[in-house]
Amino acid sequence: MPLRRPLTAFVAATLVFAMLAGAPVAAHAEEPAFVVNPAGHVDTLIGTGSSETGGEINNFPGASVPFGMVQYSPDTTDTYAGYDHDNDQSTGFSMTHASVGCNAFGDIPMLPTTTPIGEQPWWAWERIAHDDTEIGTPGYYRVRFPDTGVTAELTATTRTGVGRFTYPRDGRPALFHVRTGGSLAGNSAASIRIGEDNTTITGSATTGDFCGKNNSYTVYFAMKFSRPFISYGTFDGNSVFAGPAARIRGGAGDGWSFRRARCSRCTPRCPT
Repeated sequence: MPLRRPLTAFVAATLVFAMLAGAPVAAHAEEPAFVVNPAGHVDTLIGTGSSETGGEINNFPGASVPFGMVQYSPDTTDTYAGYDHDNDQSTGFSMTHASVGCNAFGDIPMLPTTTPIGEQPWWAWERIAHDDTEIGTPGYYRVRFPDTGVTAELTATTRTGVGRFTYPRDGRPALFHVRTGGSLAGNSAASIRIGEDNTTITGSATTGDFCGKNNSYTVYFAMKFSRPFISYGTFDGNSVFAGPAARIRGGAGDGWSFRRARCSRCTPRCPT
């Protein structure tokens, strides 16, 4: 009897050891592979819509670089941060944006179009296609305007935005509106001037009052086009003037007409 207990303990210990010895050895985990091109997985259109619970998200899908001065991106009507993917009425593209909850930035808006300028070009907008032809990737944005046949492509550097606008070859005029008085928070002053080379415009826009803080800033810009202007005029929010090469006041803007033979594809470069 005294021998049973030690024997039992020995057998039990032997079984436990056998179980441990027979257990498979855990394989050494391999190091995870790094993503070769993480930027290739980014879709800048994410977060540009709205929801019932979250409201407007206010991200912008256009072209920018880290710590850059330019956020070259599309705008839609009645949107205080610039762009809403649920809205297909586009006022064009502007040079400054931020994901904010108050009217801000959207400075130096521009609209490529084939629609005649009309009596109130400062309210002009065109329908954009929110489909698989709209592309937003880091540093590049593309969208088309189905009614006018215009395709827009945008990219940016630290201080410059570059746009390529392709117009249809069907006899319609190639028009380009620049509204220096079209900042999203309104403007207390704006100016625009057409250069003697007929391919350059310069100007400024004063705006601010971010979220009612009573602040202000002035943006200065120079825009260089790849084709000369055939004709141009200015408008100020009240009237349209054919021919003047400069305008200085609040709500200033500008528009030009490019003939199809001179410009089926135009590339403006705009440092701010």
